Amino acid sequence: MSSSDRIELLIDPGTWDPMDEDMVSLDPIEFHSEEEPYKDPIRVMDFQFMGGSMGSVVGEKITRLIEHAANQNLPLIIVCASGGARMQEGSLSLMQMAKILSALYDYQLNKNLFYVSILTSLTTGGVTASFGMLGDIIITEPNAYIAFAGKRIIEQTLNKTIPEGSQAAEYLFQKGLFDLIVPRSGYDRFDRKEGIVCIFRWGFSGKNRRIFLRFLIKDIQSVRIEVKEGIYARRVLYMDIRG
Repeated sequence: MSSSDRIELLIDPGTWDPMDEDMVSLDPIEFHSEEEPYKDPIRVMDFQFMGGSMGSVVGEKITRLIEHAANQNLPLIIVCASGGARMQEGSLSLMQMAKILSALYDYQLNKNLFYVSILTSLTTGGVTASFGMLGDIIITEPNAYIAFAGKRIIEQTLNKTIPEGSQAAEYLFQKGLFDLIVPRSGYDRFDRKEGIVCIFRWGFSGKNRRIFLRFLIKDIQSVRIEVKEGIYARRVLYMDIRG
């Protein structure tokens, strides 16, 4: 699915404006959704352009989007589709991982804002190893291929056979890597008036900032948030599902 098709699937026509169009790389498309009453920064990567690889311009555009969301106190959505760091740019592409994570650290930990990561097939390499897996909520699609290194590379390096399906979304979901698996045809489960981007909503009031998490999924009974400490502390969302 191209980035344009993805935007058409997720966002109502005429409600978004591109950002940073003067930058050279055409890999991701960056824009604001302006569906009232919300304005959400959204980033869509396109695997059809050099495998969605992350080069210096891609990294800069993602960083700018995160910084913009932080400055405006907005929730952030990134749709990932990438083979990883762009090998043609060498170490410059690898530097983008640290740059993006620095901005994301400020966004999530210092600003206490809400980031949703949507992983499409395929998402691998430096994107998986950085911002792709750091969403407060991580959504993927059925049968999506999600990995760091590909099956063939692992087998050649370790001289071991990797089980079929071990890098598929369904297997990884059972291991706890994702919060939701949502088929493209399943978006009608959500409130179409507000759209997929409005499933999650953070509100803030006062210095202590009460958190309001609004879900439009009919099967969810209750939600709780816990903070998991570690090298990179993150908030983990737990959901109780009917049935």
